[in-house]
Amino acid sequence: MQKFSHGQHKKGFLIRALPNDDEVYQTTTLNNEMVSQQKTATSVEGKGIDVSACASQNWVSCSVSVGNALYNWITNLSGWKNGRQTIPAFRGTCIGEYKGGFHNWQWKYNGKFSCDHVSKTIVGYSSKFKSRSGAIKQSIQDFIQKAGRAGVLTPEQIAAYNSG
Repeated sequence: MQKFSHGQHKKGFLIRALPNDDEVYQTTTLNNEMVSQQKTATSVEGKGIDVSACASQNWVSCSVSVGNALYNWITNLSGWKNGRQTIPAFRGTCIGEYKGGFHNWQWKYNGKFSCDHVSKTIVGYSSKFKSRSGAIKQSIQDFIQKAGRAGVLTPEQIAAYNSG
């Protein structure tokens, strides 16, 4: 039986993963005793992100799950300076940017995401979002879709999204 790290109980289920492990398990408990255990998804660096869509090259689904997870992870990094942040991702360093401005008398945000170590020519863009977070997330998702379809971003690089 494998050792598990500490997890949190939620309605009889306990999600746990070992650090540096590629598997995430859902454990069903009853009175704090393990009843069953099953693998739920391939994890991304122990974060429990499902990358099966990336492995099957479904780049839209892949970009949504990994893009949202990457955004949530980078929001925990120290603050963005002038709308720009360097982000350790996909086995290198990427750049995320946003800027706000007026469009049709409403304040909107545009985003940009690039990883020169993946491709110097592919850039993810987003425009006219009401929120900064929406612009950033969409630009990350756009980058993952473009780079994946071009064959320059591999599922292995995606699985290592937070190792710079």
